[in-house]
Amino acid sequence: MKTLCSIFLVTTVAAVLFAMVGCETDSASEATISVSPSHVELYMGGSQEFTAKRASGYKWSVSPVGFGVLSSSSGSRVIYTSTANVATTVVITAQASLISRGTESNETTTAIQIEGFGLITHLSN
Repeated sequence: MKTLCSIFLVTTVAAVLFAMVGCETDSASEATISVSPSHVELYMGGSQEFTAKRASGYKWSVSPVGFGVLSSSSGSRVIYTSTANVATTVVITAQASLISRGTESNETTTAIQIEGFGLITHLSN
């Protein structure tokens, strides 16, 4: 009887821990940064402010490069200015890290990289 109770207890604890870890993984994988606005159209010389939400310590980038410039590479807000008179699309990306802290019994911390995107459509004059 004692062995049966021990097996039941171990199985129950394992199931609870598995469920807790599963929830943390699911929520972490769904974490994203919200970039606003999500899409803009700009002519050469036009500018647009972009804002990121849901994290902190943002790092901004654009791809491909050479069609415009960012006012900064960090912060929750940046301004993108078009420098090209060509029709193309550029992706603006905001990246950040979230720290997932463990429970009282498990003090493990995990850094999770998250990102958000916006589209910039360059219009030619």
